[in-house]
Amino acid sequence: MIVVSGGAESEQVNLPLWSPCVVMLRSPRGRSVGDGVCKRRPIVSFGRSLAGQRRLLGLVLAVAVMECSSSGMVAAADGRHPVAQARQTRTEISARHSEDDPTALDMKILAPVLDPVHGLKTPGVREEEREAYYYVLQRTREIDYELQKAAARRYQTRRRAVYPDKRVRSDPKEPFPIFVDLYRNADRPEVYFGKLVTLSGHVRLLREIPAGQNPYGIQTLYEAWLYTPDSQSNPACIVCTEVPAGMLKAFRQSRSHLLDGVTVTGYFFKMMVYRAQDAPRFAPLILARRLEWHPPAPRKQRAFAISSWLVLAVVVVVGGLIVAGLVISDRRHRRRRTWPAEVEELWLGDEGTDTLETDGTSGPNEVSSQDGQSK
Repeated sequence: MIVVSGGAESEQVNLPLWSPCVVMLRSPRGRSVGDGVCKRRPIVSFGRSLAGQRRLLGLVLAVAVMECSSSGMVAAADGRHPVAQARQTRTEISARHSEDDPTALDMKILAPVLDPVHGLKTPGVREEEREAYYYVLQRTREIDYELQKAAARRYQTRRRAVYPDKRVRSDPKEPFPIFVDLYRNADRPEVYFGKLVTLSGHVRLLREIPAGQNPYGIQTLYEAWLYTPDSQSNPACIVCTEVPAGMLKAFRQSRSHLLDGVTVTGYFFKMMVYRAQDAPRFAPLILARRLEWHPPAPRKQRAFAISSWLVLAVVVVVGGLIVAGLVISDRRHRRRRTWPAEVEELWLGDEGTDTLETDGTSGPNEVSSQDGQSK
């Protein structure tokens, strides 16, 4: 029981032992009414009994628990409370983006993207993050594209300085594995969430999709799946509002459905969950203004070079076959001219020699002696 004095009369108010709210009332101007003495004292009295002290202790503990819960300091049995952790992460991100940066985003709008349980690893674009989704796309159209690329280069330099691989840290010419760094920090939203990044590689999927209802008048979006040199078989999903003229047509006409020399600079939105052939995987979702397409050396020149080497090889092979055929033909012709003379020497003997006469019983020695006598 709490005694509340509000003037000449007093009223008894019964409050629960673990009441979450305590109201301290004072008389006007801090004076006690009726006693004529100016005293600053609380008008809420708990009494001096043991029960009153217990109620006071209970109220104090209740207020302490509420304060701890609201500040995110309540600990769960398996670690930090996920809601408290998400709240603290959002606070850190907001502080990080509070600098005077023309490319910075309003992280209060992006707050729903960070799920209390799964962080940035969520499928598709959820209903609660649609506002942030279109907000980022609109920001990419408002901010100068060159400023975006410059900000991405500056942040990549900062990331290079703390990269685990010493070779990447020490050699500026070493390509920075931005895709690998995104994956390594997928569970640390404060590293890349809402930051500008630049990716380069080849595109294996490019299509035009409707933008859906949004307050910015965006009608059409383009979805591209980009593979970087360090991503191996893992793509990044790019959603942008512009593509170069002829790029979509070139992709549709490509037999391999592959376009090389593609670069994009955009904001890292989240790790989007998608279902691959073997298991669910994560793809960085990048929201950008446009795709940059710089095709390699014209394929006609390379095709001409390949065909020139092929023609040269065919000429060499055919010429070798012709030469070999002539050599073989010449050898056969020579054999035909010398064969009768050899036969004549073997069977007819030298020129002017009479035919050998034998009695039918002479062997090889007798033939040789007769040949010597005739000579």
